[in-house]
Amino acid sequence: MEQFIKRFIIHLRQRNFSVNTIHAYENDLKEFVKFLNKNFKNIDLEKNAKTILRLYISNLIKDNKNVTTVLRKMSVLKSFIKFLLNEKIIMQDISKYIILPKAKKNLPVFLTEYEIKQLL
Repeated sequence: MEQFIKRFIIHLRQRNFSVNTIHAYENDLKEFVKFLNKNFKNIDLEKNAKTILRLYISNLIKDNKNVTTVLRKMSVLKSFIKFLLNEKIIMQDISKYIILPKAKKNLPVFLTEYEIKQLL
């Protein structure tokens, strides 16, 4: 898996992604590989994708990761899966098993009438 991540990082560099973005992608993918090695050593990711991906998401949530962090990690994973598909490393789109949590939406904060008068 590490060799595919290296190829993916090279692909990102060729597409002129920023250094910070590439670093974040690489860290997120290494974290996913660490999860795989800890929980699913020698198991075919493609055949067991539904179980593996859903367990990974639930572990991120259980570890009190912010919803936006989980969404970012899943976005990275989807991009990596798309790369693996394009490179014919995997044959089916396993990203369909990624069920994303809903991002929290905050209501906008408005100025009071008094604050507007003070501003003017």
